[in-house]
Amino acid sequence: EGSVSLNQDVDLWRLSFDGSSIQERKLERAGWVQVVAGELEINGLRLKAGDGLGIIGEPALTLKAFQPGELLFFDLPHLD
Repeated sequence: EGSVSLNQDVDLWRLSFDGSSIQERKLERAGWVQVVAGELEINGLRLKAGDGLGIIGEPALTLKAFQPGELLFFDLPHLD
């Protein structure tokens, strides 16, 4: 209970953030961010609830929150 089974090469993470947090995440693969709630900035791009962001070729993500919220991060293989 509380988990999802995906038959793909993907890891899915749920991240919660408060209204003033800054987080750094290293990346080794591609990714997709889906903002579920709140408003934040990822590597200089401002996102709000409902926004998504594809990530390719970035060595790290810097997440800066402007209000409490949460996001889903899909850790995906690189595209060939």
